[in-house]
Amino acid sequence: MSLEILEGVKSIGGFEVAHLRPDPSTDPDPLKKFIRIHHRFHTISIQLQNGTIPDVGVNGVQVSTIINIARELLNGFNKIVHHDENDNAIECLNGALEALNRRLKDRILRNVEGTMKE
Repeated sequence: MSLEILEGVKSIGGFEVAHLRPDPSTDPDPLKKFIRIHHRFHTISIQLQNGTIPDVGVNGVQVSTIINIARELLNGFNKIVHHDENDNAIECLNGALEALNRRLKDRILRNVEGTMKE
């Protein structure tokens, strides 16, 4: 049931989602997408960024995208049957995204974003 919630979702966190089904013609080039939903097997494949973007380019997603996937699922669950606990979890995920955004802004200000320097 979880992946049915993501049916029709075209992108998450700015990344296009590949919906893989038994009929391979549904997505002509799924390997170029870093989030792949395998509907037949009820799984999600997530390709993580490996290396810095300035050095290797975008070759996967960041942790923030994984948080966005979890938030998308919880929002979908709430549309079916609302639970206050889901709202609380979504609020916590939003807090996690805010913390990561603060870290990014700090790294930009210190001119170390896109490097392996702390």
